[in-house]
Amino acid sequence: SNDESIVRLGDMDTIEVWISLLGLTILGTLSYWDVKGSILIGILTVTVIIWTKDNTWPDKYVSHPGEKNFDVIFAGATSFDLINKKYVGAIASFMVVGIFDVSGVLFGLSRMSGLQNRDTGEIPGSKWAFTAAAVGTIVAAMFGCSPIIPAIESAAGLKEGGKTGLTSVTSACWFALAMFLTPLFGNIPVEATSPVLILLGAAMMGEASEINWYCMYQALPAFLCLTIMPFTFSIPNGIIFGTGFLVVLYISTGQFMSATTSGQEDEESLRRIRQERRPSSINVAIDAFEAIKQPHFKRKTSSLYLHEATITNL
Repeated sequence: SNDESIVRLGDMDTIEVWISLLGLTILGTLSYWDVKGSILIGILTVTVIIWTKDNTWPDKYVSHPGEKNFDVIFAGATSFDLINKKYVGAIASFMVVGIFDVSGVLFGLSRMSGLQNRDTGEIPGSKWAFTAAAVGTIVAAMFGCSPIIPAIESAAGLKEGGKTGLTSVTSACWFALAMFLTPLFGNIPVEATSPVLILLGAAMMGEASEINWYCMYQALPAFLCLTIMPFTFSIPNGIIFGTGFLVVLYISTGQFMSATTSGQEDEESLRRIRQERRPSSINVAIDAFEAIKQPHFKRKTSSLYLHEATITNL
């Protein structure tokens, strides 16, 4: 951090930074060519380089999970002695944060995987997803663990093509195996995993193109979500600020007076603004193209065929 700019560029003289950038290059290149397992290849490559450079190879690779203090943790987690009305506020706060956290992750991942209905906004099986997160949180609390909820890192599995429940079952089996390989996985350097998060962030940013950035009613809440989430390290914070400001704009812009509007006016406004910002030569070309598309024009030149898609999308 920095007192003047809040966030500043870190030390670029360290070799670890450049190794991490090398890992990002590997991930980006392999992803570009649709190589299966590109994320795993990138992590392994950087890990081996860091281990070799620092001579920090694990002393052992397998260990028993152990049962240290398990009975004490389980007994404390299932005790109702601590229930008191003074904890109700805190419990409610955690519950709201958990709902927002699960909602944000579920929405983002469903959009990324193409499972969300673009017309209705509904997510197939969303009720079961929330139910699984609730049950997972209860069970995790009984074992003294953090809540078991969908995580944004699941985007790595989606990027590899996983979209069904079998993907989650497979991941669960690997996690069960990972319990016995804690010394190995615990020694993987952060330089190997950070490029993966950058890659996933870039992949998920594609959904921002769906936002109507010319309509401030949509753009401002979306921008608050996009900025507050990374700066506060919290998905719920971004959702709360974004949805809260959306409600404010819903009232201040008078949208509540026309709640039945289908959104066609926004699309027309977006088209008009884009047209006003185009150079006049492009507007002339588009007008000519629209005229030629009329029924009394039976022929098109090869150049119009060639540029039809380009002109239409301008």
